[in-house]
Amino acid sequence: MNCPRCVREIPYTALTCGECGFSLFDQDAQFGGDAVSLERVTNKAGQLNEEEVASLEQALDAFEREFPQLFVAVYSVALPVMASVRQFGFWLLNRAGINGVEITRPNENGALLVIDETSGQAGLVVGYLLECYFPEPELAEILEAARKDWSAGRMAAGVREVIAEFSKALKKKSKLALKHPARFRPPTTTVPAKPEFHRLHDMNQGSAEEPNVAQVAPAEDGPTEPDPAANSRMTMRLKFKRRGK
Repeated sequence: MNCPRCVREIPYTALTCGECGFSLFDQDAQFGGDAVSLERVTNKAGQLNEEEVASLEQALDAFEREFPQLFVAVYSVALPVMASVRQFGFWLLNRAGINGVEITRPNENGALLVIDETSGQAGLVVGYLLECYFPEPELAEILEAARKDWSAGRMAAGVREVIAEFSKALKKKSKLALKHPARFRPPTTTVPAKPEFHRLHDMNQGSAEEPNVAQVAPAEDGPTEPDPAANSRMTMRLKFKRRGK
């Protein structure tokens, strides 16, 4: 696996990155130390209406029928300024319980699409089982499928494009895995282990006390460039057009 902060490769059994010291427990201090509950489509940024959420739920249903072991979740949010979309996505996929996802689809079998209005970034984070199938440049290519729709303010359409592109990539990987199984060998140990939580925190409901909720002005016009702080092509800078703008 790659460190969400410095992108260096680290062992699956490591609790901290030997290069930069990154630890999931440090992210607990930043984003919260409570167990997390969210829906398959979480719309905290308010960029989706009820019909669009329902349409995305249908797209996710179709994905799960096609890939019975896997799931995709979508999280639209306005993170605090300077928060790392990549690190937040890594933390959320490790800590969250996804409502409506069967226990036969654990988080290591999932993919989480995080869309952050504050930074204009989107990140696609995959679980441990899928990491061996998707190097970061390939995840970036999947995200690119949404750029046109998101730039035009069509948030739901862009998400559907990502789901469709991810599905196509999975079909190609499955054929390659049959021919070359040694190239796609998932880890036998998933870490880090979850700490003991004292209460359940629902990230679907906004709260003034939540540090991960912020307001953001509409994105300015002009070219968009990759964020050098992200240091990874898994998280990409995209210009989002807010609804009604």
